Amino acid sequence: MGINLVKKANLRRLGGLTLLWLLGLGVLQALPADPRVLRLGLSRVQDTTLLTVILTQSVEARVSAVTAVSTPQLIIIFPNAVAAHLPLDLPGDQALVRQVRTLFTPGRKGVRIILDLIPGRPYVFWRQLRPGPGGMVQFVIGLNPETREESHPSPGLILTRRPRPPSSAPLAARKSSPVGDYGYKIAPRRLESEDFRELGRLAPGAAGVLHVLEKQGWKVTHQSESDRPGQRLIQKFVLTNPRYPILTVRFTHIAGSSAASPDINFITLATDNLTGSEAQRYREMCQWSTNQIKKHFEDIGDYYSDGLKPLRIILRRQSQAEALRNFEVFRQFLTAAVPQHPQLTDDLLAHLKEKVNQRLEGVQYTLSENPLVILNMEDFLFARVYFLGQVS
Repeated sequence: MGINLVKKANLRRLGGLTLLWLLGLGVLQALPADPRVLRLGLSRVQDTTLLTVILTQSVEARVSAVTAVSTPQLIIIFPNAVAAHLPLDLPGDQALVRQVRTLFTPGRKGVRIILDLIPGRPYVFWRQLRPGPGGMVQFVIGLNPETREESHPSPGLILTRRPRPPSSAPLAARKSSPVGDYGYKIAPRRLESEDFRELGRLAPGAAGVLHVLEKQGWKVTHQSESDRPGQRLIQKFVLTNPRYPILTVRFTHIAGSSAASPDINFITLATDNLTGSEAQRYREMCQWSTNQIKKHFEDIGDYYSDGLKPLRIILRRQSQAEALRNFEVFRQFLTAAVPQHPQLTDDLLAHLKEKVNQRLEGVQYTLSENPLVILNMEDFLFARVYFLGQVS
């Protein structure tokens, strides 16, 4: 009798613990997952530049304009969102946006999207949160050129109350645009000469090519900086020129740690902003997760051979055509960067005229060993020159 009572009590206790465990599990399952930033894209509709961010759910967003830099920026921060696979940068529309950059740590909260804007082009912006397909949410930032004449323009930041979605947007979306959103008018601000002096300080050996780039009208954008304990300081800059929307110049400085480990600087002239459906498709596929690849291809080998390789062959052909079309830019770049090897431009021209081999995705040539000059002809073509030395 007593033993049976003990067994019943133990069963009741076990049942109670099981119920509590199940209730706790239900509570954990009911807790919402962190909102995720899945993808983003930049597009142009009439006179409106649109940044569209796809999220799994509605999320807090902070939007701010920065003008105290050589290149104005519009920064969007999702402090409570996470991201796993996003492009580190996207080309801009070259109307208002020079480029789009993302900063995030996979699996950790905090996603920052930076629009590097083109100086001297005032704008207003608006924002919307729209329902998307499959239960997703679309966070949209729209930028329009500001054309109003100011009776007393002043430098710095000027607030305007004029959010206006593109006329092609649905009527409901246009009516729901929040009245409290602000646009910004940014006065022209020229610090390019100071930026080029900074690059010249980092890479004295590159003074000649930097002078040519500045004279041609290239503008400097400070892209990123990494300065972590135990690692070298790395500074990256991007230069763009509205006369050559397909081309970019990238400057990278890796600080030396000792006399035996000098500074490494390299300047790259590239066809990074190549447009077209193939280029866009290639950029998207390069960002695919393993699950996305499995949806379209049986194995990873097919993804590379049947998916990326045909696109890379097309992009190589298009990049060569763009480089030939802008050969004078490449010629002046190499002539100024490596004046001691005048034959490099002839070598470059010969490679650009090569017929694309259908069996190869691309090739890379060493045009010079001292200084090191590399011509890369894989997908987005580039010429890169290395400069070694200490910061003066």
